[in-house]
Amino acid sequence: HLAYLIKEYDIPQQIKDMIKDILPDFLTLGVEEHFMTDYGDEASYRLPWDIFDKESAEVALKSARRCYKAASDIVNNTRIWRSKNN
Repeated sequence: HLAYLIKEYDIPQQIKDMIKDILPDFLTLGVEEHFMTDYGDEASYRLPWDIFDKESAEVALKSARRCYKAASDIVNNTRIWRSKNN
């Protein structure tokens, strides 16, 4: 959805760049990853705790923190942009 947003909508380049920068982190925490943390890999009969370890959890946590920070920055920049255009 974010890739579509930056491609199809007329938003400032600064905001587009912020979204592009964080897309890899959002993908890291995407639906497939979420499914694996809940159910494991059903195709190979591996449970979540067999797939993920402390290191992968730390990577996911750092990614989530970057996403949170970036989302906050994007929202704030969008509010500023919209207030200037109204």
